[in-house]
Amino acid sequence: MKISAILKGSVCVLGLVGVGNFFAAPANAGDAAARGAVTIVRPSGSSVSVSAELTAPTSAYFTGPMLLVTPAYSGTAGGNDELVTSLTIDPGAVVNLVSPP
Repeated sequence: MKISAILKGSVCVLGLVGVGNFFAAPANAGDAAARGAVTIVRPSGSSVSVSAELTAPTSAYFTGPMLLVTPAYSGTAGGNDELVTSLTIDPGAVVNLVSPP
C-alpha cells in the first residue's frame, strides 16, 4: 500500500509541531494565560501555523467573560499564497489582586 506525499508531509508537520511543544517554555501554573492558534493547510500540502500566548503578571487575572481569538489573512482564500498576517488575542482586562494568595 502506497501512502500519498500529502499524508506523509502532514504526519511530518504534526510531528514537528508536537516536538516544538516540548521545547517551548510554559507559563507558571499560577499565572493566568490566554492562548490562541490558527493553521492554514494549502492545496499544495504545505501549511502555515501561528500561535500566541498572553500571560498576566503574577497576582493578576483576566476579566473575560470569554476569550476572543481573531486571525487575519492575506492572499487568495484557499490558494497556495494564503498567509496569516496577524493573530489577535483578547482575554479582557487585566486585574491585579489586592492580596495575592
